[in-house]
Amino acid sequence: MDITDNLKGSDELLLEVVLTRMNTFGPLHHKPNGRKSFLPEEKNFTMNYVLHPSGILENPRLLLY
Repeated sequence: MDITDNLKGSDELLLEVVLTRMNTFGPLHHKPNGRKSFLPEEKNFTMNYVLHPSGILENPRLLLY
């Protein structure tokens, strides 16, 4: 993706990486090992965010042309 136009006039690049669809769009308020549903069921629902562990498999690279 060419982001050249977005960098003009700036010396900073902020990169946000979202690694899993589960942490982005999934049922974020369900206790681990609970039923995966978007409905707030009393025994599996929590007000805290429940995120699934994930990681980057290799170092990111920035290529300048």
